[in-house]
Amino acid sequence: MTVTKSPHPTLTMDIITLDQVAIRWAVSAADESMARWASSPGHYRNQWTSHLVGRLGEIAAEQFLLSHGVQVQAHFRFPERENLCDIELFPAGREPSVRLDVKTWSEAFWPDLGRCIAVNQLEALDHKAKGILWCIVHESARRSQAIWQTQEAVRVSIAGYSTISDVHQAPIRLTGRAGMPQVRNHQIAEQDLRPLDELVSSPIQLKLEKCKCPNPRSSF
Repeated sequence: MTVTKSPHPTLTMDIITLDQVAIRWAVSAADESMARWASSPGHYRNQWTSHLVGRLGEIAAEQFLLSHGVQVQAHFRFPERENLCDIELFPAGREPSVRLDVKTWSEAFWPDLGRCIAVNQLEALDHKAKGILWCIVHESARRSQAIWQTQEAVRVSIAGYSTISDVHQAPIRLTGRAGMPQVRNHQIAEQDLRPLDELVSSPIQLKLEKCKCPNPRSSF
């Protein structure tokens, strides 16, 4: 695993390079997730590539936090903990733990579909986490499982984070490209993502921060 800085038009991201061991775990976990959700209706299609992208983001988020000396419990690694947050942070001292969910998109979908939380899913998310870590997978997920099994490395950007309060206040939009379901989402603008150094230096602020986004509004 390597961590590098990447310039971006609106923010600075950390790029995590996952190795083959991490990729193979993500492939296996994606298989398991797809099987579990095969008969469950939802806003989005139950696609293997979506599960894989999500798993790659979770691993990258875990490695990013550990590389900055943040103690974590990676609940996403245990299928029986699916109702919990993805990652729980344990700040230094006796501060209470902080619960994070990880949301990840392929780079091609990030500009128009990234940073979205479905309106009907926000209440459940509010119960399980205090913040969201946003990630971007830079390699295309549209390749066979066999190819992914032999992939030697994949780059994942940690783009920033948001509090759940930020999401509540984000504009509501109908999102979805041609041929996709149109979903009512809260979508956070890139410039409203909170900086990563703020998260790793003082995770407890997630419990204390007020919204910095404008009042929610609908664009349709």
